[in-house]
Amino acid sequence: MATVVTDLATLHAMWCAPGMVRYMVPTEQAAQLASEYGLQRDQIEITGLPVSRRFTELTGRPKQEVRRNLDLEPDLPTVLLMGGGQGMGRMYSVARALASTKIEFQLIIVAGRNPQLKLQLQMADWKIPVRIFGFTREIPVLMAASDILVTKAGPSTVAEAMAMGLPMILSGYIPGQEDGNMEIVVQGKAGVYAPTPKQMAQTLREWLAPGSLTLAEYAQAARQMGRPYAADNVADIICKLVGKQENA
Repeated sequence: MATVVTDLATLHAMWCAPGMVRYMVPTEQAAQLASEYGLQRDQIEITGLPVSRRFTELTGRPKQEVRRNLDLEPDLPTVLLMGGGQGMGRMYSVARALASTKIEFQLIIVAGRNPQLKLQLQMADWKIPVRIFGFTREIPVLMAASDILVTKAGPSTVAEAMAMGLPMILSGYIPGQEDGNMEIVVQGKAGVYAPTPKQMAQTLREWLAPGSLTLAEYAQAARQMGRPYAADNVADIICKLVGKQENA
C-alpha cells in the first residue's frame, strides 16, 4: 500500500500510518515532517501535489486568446477572486476593495455554491469590468486567463496556481492545517499574505503599477515552484511499485 499525502506542507502525524511501502508528499517541508514522525527517508517521495491535466494543457497558452474565448477584454490585466467551492470568506468586501483601487483591470469572481453571494455581487454597481461565476469546473481556464489570484491558502488551489505560474494574494488560511501553505507561498516569493481587504487592494496597486516588475517576478517564482506533472509522477511511482510486487 502507498499513501498520497494531500496536505501541502503542514503534514499531520496521522498521515504516517504504519505498513505503507511508500509515501508521496508534495513538498520538502512535508517530507521533513514525515521523517520527524518516524518514517524512513527511503519510504518518502517528493512528487508535488497532483493537479488536473487541464492545468498542464493550458499552461503557456496566450492569455489574450483565453480571455477572448471568455468574452473578456483581451489586453486588460485580469484578477481572479476565489473563496473555495462554497464561496467562503469576505468575498464581497474583498471584491469591492479591489474594485476601488482606481487602476485599470478586470475582475473575475467565483462565488461557488453561495447563491446569496452571487446575487449580491450581481446587484452591485461596478466601475470596472467584472465577470461573476457560481460554482464552476472551469477553474483551469479562469486561471489561464488571469494575471493574479486572490484566494485563501487551500492546498489544491495553491498547487494549481503554482502549476500555472499564477502569483497569489492570500486572503487567509485555516490555522494549523494551512499555515504551511501560506508560508511556502510567501517564503518562495510566489505571493503575499494580505489578510485585510485594504492590504489586498494595496498589493494590487503595487503589482499593477505602471513600469513595475514585481508581478513578473512573483509569477516567475510561482512557475519555478510549480509541479504541473505531479499526478504523472505519482502514477509512475505506483506503477513501478506494482511491477515490483508482480515480479517478486
